Amino acid sequence: MCTSLCGSCGALTGITKAKEHKDITITLRDGKVLSGKAFETTPLSIAEGISKSLAGKVVVAKVNAQLWDLVRPFEEDSRLELLDFDDPEGIFRFVFVFVFN
Repeated sequence: MCTSLCGSCGALTGITKAKEHKDITITLRDGKVLSGKAFETTPLSIAEGISKSLAGKVVVAKVNAQLWDLVRPFEEDSRLELLDFDDPEGIFRFVFVFVFN
């Protein structure tokens, strides 16, 4: 989990409190559409809703084709891919964070 104070997701800085928590849709890789709340719902909460074991395997998300921390809230309607160690991008992101943080 992110514990930095960089403000990239606003989770620790309070930035998300001022944003509108509107209803949004999250479209999974297989086309399934889930509902969520902007600035509340996270890729991790979506993974947990699908399966606890999936949530335990996921290392990073891809939101609208951009790598995204699992605890960073969605800001708008989004396409979501959950990446684990079976995905080269998942491995790269995990190693990058481990080495450089």
